Amino acid sequence: MKNEARSQPVVTGAPIPSLQSLRAFAALAVVAHHAMRSVTVNADTGLNLPEPLLLRSHAMIELGAVGVDLFFILSGFLMVYISKPYVEGRRSTGNFVLQRAIRIWPMYVIATALYLGLNIAIRLMEGRELPFNATPLRLLSFFFVPSFDAYGLLQPILGVGWTLNYEVFFYLVFALALAVGRRALVPVIAAILAGLFLAGTALPQETVAHAFLGNPILFEFLLGALAAKLFMAGRLVAVPPSVAILAGLTLLFAFAWLPNEGYFRVLYRGIPSLLIFVGVLNLDSRITWPKWWIHVGDGSYSIYLFHLIFLFPLAGFVLRKFVAAGYVAGAAEVTALIGFLVVTAIGLLIHWMIEKPLTRFLHDLASRKKAAQNAA
Repeated sequence: MKNEARSQPVVTGAPIPSLQSLRAFAALAVVAHHAMRSVTVNADTGLNLPEPLLLRSHAMIELGAVGVDLFFILSGFLMVYISKPYVEGRRSTGNFVLQRAIRIWPMYVIATALYLGLNIAIRLMEGRELPFNATPLRLLSFFFVPSFDAYGLLQPILGVGWTLNYEVFFYLVFALALAVGRRALVPVIAAILAGLFLAGTALPQETVAHAFLGNPILFEFLLGALAAKLFMAGRLVAVPPSVAILAGLTLLFAFAWLPNEGYFRVLYRGIPSLLIFVGVLNLDSRITWPKWWIHVGDGSYSIYLFHLIFLFPLAGFVLRKFVAAGYVAGAAEVTALIGFLVVTAIGLLIHWMIEKPLTRFLHDLASRKKAAQNAA
């Protein structure tokens, strides 16, 4: 049995299985959140379903969105954790941007194109005009450029993509920090984030920049970066994992009634998520995660990207079948479970059949191009 906390500096960049475990939990929490919403808040009111017995708590339904906060903290942690070769100059900032682009952009383009393509096809078959998402400004969503949707919400074409917009934003902040102050990386990241946040809040409220930059949720990346700095220095707070996780869960449930869209989400979702993150991170030396669970973590990106494309149509179809057959008691709960399992399986299949081979191909292509340039 190892010590409760790291007392020595750690080898940066070494694999941490607990991070994959957290990815799995975060992705499935979001899927569960949307699965429950698909049969409650977003269900067809014309079906006249009775109130679901097990899904009466709106706060508990909404709490699954905390997976997003975990993703942001994990991303901030990971960027600093892998930073050593970039800080030391052994790898370029351009290499960092390329690696991140290969990791997230191709699959994001595929998911966005699939969603938009289906939407356009349905509208054309119904004899309707093209959707607002097909306008030139909205098409910039393919490149993580934020914009308001037809309802005035800061949402890209693919709904879950709003988190990817922030993800890419943090990658750019990290790259800038490497370029201007790599020896004081975390303080520089903090200064850049604070400066952009203040600039965003000063801009007119009706602007995209205000809505995007003026959201305190971007500081969740900083929470992860600070955790990484302490972890790498061997100074992570010596709190037993069970205590950190329990404290995080207690705070989450205590503030579950607060909205996910709240201005201070970073406090009542971000801080509890940080405690859970630190607790699971400190479990890494004393637990062996099941391989199947690690595989779910590996496929978390595809699960997250594609689940909404299939979930709501599937939930609507299954609910209508239950109602037509006269089975309404428990229909919502069973439908939510079916939707959760099916879209998770679809996400894993997409990961194995598309994401893994495509990412491997692009990494190989980039390596061959670099080798050719070095040889020239």
